[in-house]
Amino acid sequence: MRGGVETELTVKRILVADSEMGVRESLTDFFVGLGYWVDGARNAQDVLDKAATSDYAVILIDCRLSGNRGLEVLTELSALYPDISVIMLSAESSLEIVTAALRKGAFDFVIKPIDVGQLTEIMQRAWEHHELTKMYQDMCAQVR
Repeated sequence: MRGGVETELTVKRILVADSEMGVRESLTDFFVGLGYWVDGARNAQDVLDKAATSDYAVILIDCRLSGNRGLEVLTELSALYPDISVIMLSAESSLEIVTAALRKGAFDFVIKPIDVGQLTEIMQRAWEHHELTKMYQDMCAQVR
């Protein structure tokens, strides 16, 4: 786990999942610099294991993770953890793959090479979406 010191304040926890170590490390360093608490995952099982034991707000997943299993992982995460915002990454920009990702529950889709300005904006919206979803779930639980 990499990042700053956890406090009572809200910690922006994210997971970066990419088979390529260089991409994982670059994104991790970038987001740590923006104040996020960042973990890395190198394969599909690693993502699922870490999601089960940590409270991530956002997970970034490469579509080609573990031999094109990125969309399968997205489907599992969407079913198990609907409050996590998942951003899909891919060097492939076909309408078919983008549409499939969004239909399976992706918050957004980013084409590689990554425009960090665009990704920063998407990350902020994903974080806000996560927080609003959690607030809604908490309110619903109080009503029950």
